[in-house]
Amino acid sequence: MVRQSVLRCVLVAVLVGSLLIWMVSPAAAGGPVGGGGGTGSQVNETLTAGAIVLIAAAVVAGGYFLYRGLHHGGTGPEGEKPTAVQSRRLIVILPLENTSPEAEGGDLATHIAETISAAVRESKGLLLAEPAKVQSALAQIRIGPEEIPLAVGRRLGAKAVLEGTVSQFGALTELRLSISETASGAVRSEYAAWANDEDMKENIGRIVRSLAEE
Repeated sequence: MVRQSVLRCVLVAVLVGSLLIWMVSPAAAGGPVGGGGGTGSQVNETLTAGAIVLIAAAVVAGGYFLYRGLHHGGTGPEGEKPTAVQSRRLIVILPLENTSPEAEGGDLATHIAETISAAVRESKGLLLAEPAKVQSALAQIRIGPEEIPLAVGRRLGAKAVLEGTVSQFGALTELRLSISETASGAVRSEYAAWANDEDMKENIGRIVRSLAEE
């Protein structure tokens, strides 16, 4: 943001300097080129010199900040040092598929996805992509299903994308996840099974911690 403000000031300085030069030129003043009295001519020359100095200083300042942005910029926006939020890994969670027998599943997939999302939000090293942005990206992408996770992750600037299935058979719940790394395109699998809520939280916590540690 600081560099943008400076560059705006540079542009204004160049415009003001150019306007001053135009205003004191004989053509703009309506007089003959090369004519004019002593005092008025000296004033015009002084204003012209000042305008040229102003433009030169603006160009030098603009060049300096451009050089800083190209060669010394940080990983955050505008070359600034990344904030705590910017340094966290952005994670996309795609809707999970419920593959349970018809009578077993209910809203299992939604419940598990919400549990994973809550664990990601609580992690200091992770940041959850907003569901609305995920749905918008899914609606705009027109490619094969196998390419969707990476496409969504790269569109949102995420580090990793989670997708998978959940199944329930009686008291047993199974979770199969595919985790796609957007930078490398590598995909790894995670499997977890549990029979109670305590085991569920432990297994999901383990998976989320592995994302934060990578």
